Amino acid sequence: MDLKGKIALVTGGAHRVGKAITLALARAGANVVINYHASASAAQNTAAEARFLGVDALPVQADVSDPQQVEAIVSAAKDRFGAIDILVNNVSRFEKTPFPTEDIETWHRVADILIHGSFYCANAVAPMMLGRGEGVIINIFDWRWSWPPPCG
Repeated sequence: MDLKGKIALVTGGAHRVGKAITLALARAGANVVINYHASASAAQNTAAEARFLGVDALPVQADVSDPQQVEAIVSAAKDRFGAIDILVNNVSRFEKTPFPTEDIETWHRVADILIHGSFYCANAVAPMMLGRGEGVIINIFDWRWSWPPPCG
């Protein structure tokens, strides 16, 4: 797929691996939608770097574990660019997750972002991709296990 002029949505696209993905897509000529949750400054900086590469960039704040907020990301992207051609589900809760664990709350927070959030995003962009007869969805899962478990 030639990326020049394509529209890419990168969840968690403001820093770390997401920033690298966002800027690689921008270097290849794709306009980028940079989803972030709490990293507004990093998202603005990444957007500025992408624009410097000659593409348009749109930072959008949203919690991908909330389907209504995901719809807002997609709506903002459609308003600005008309469509989304590439979705990179990259967002992750970057926290240590003990394993094994009895902390089910942490598991649910992580699953809501990694699993449900990826589904919500893919589900929201799939109709556009199917309607146009093309598109790419990439899922990246980053889980930080605390291993080995603490002893005694």
